[in-house]
Amino acid sequence: MLQYNATQYFITEYDRVASTYPPNNTLLTQSIKYNNQRVFDHLLSNTNMSIPMKYGGKDIYTDVITAVVTSGNMYMLQTFFDMTGHGIIRSLKRDQLMLAINHNEHFVRLLLQHTTVHVPVTYSINISLSRRAVCIDMLRLLNEEFAAYRLLADSTWMKLAHTSLSWEMAESVEYLLDHIPASLTSRGWRYYIRDSYINGNVDTLKVIFYIPMLL
Repeated sequence: MLQYNATQYFITEYDRVASTYPPNNTLLTQSIKYNNQRVFDHLLSNTNMSIPMKYGGKDIYTDVITAVVTSGNMYMLQTFFDMTGHGIIRSLKRDQLMLAINHNEHFVRLLLQHTTVHVPVTYSINISLSRRAVCIDMLRLLNEEFAAYRLLADSTWMKLAHTSLSWEMAESVEYLLDHIPASLTSRGWRYYIRDSYINGNVDTLKVIFYIPMLL
């Protein structure tokens, strides 16, 4: 029902059985997944609703975190910290970080203030990124405000650079070129230069050609 935005119908039907509903975490997780804050708040009024670290033999923790970062809802994120009582997300995965940066810097800052991040250097990233994900303020947040996490590792840096080029965001490309990971070579940039030619992005080409080592 939540998938089809049948919010009032869901609440009405839930209220019929709320008093006898067994301890459960599925409904609350679904409200996060579909970013339905009204249902989320309504379910929290039932003390049987919870988001445990583990549930039975299945680890739902990763699924819940993925739902939260996909929603981009700061209220749900803060409530998650408050509900679990841990106040921290351990080993945030890079795919989850990539989902989070599609939202605003305030959401990402709150997330990173309460997490430890696991960012492998080499890893394929298949998540599509929005313009917001590579805006200059987001890049500075990742690379400067949370520099200790080394978030712009090789594969992440390449993904952000490719996205910046695809969105024709010359300022972001320039920033990334100024902060190339020491372990990254310039060989792969031939493909990105070709993409810039295809897109006819003159401003980005000017940025690239200004750095001879990339040619």
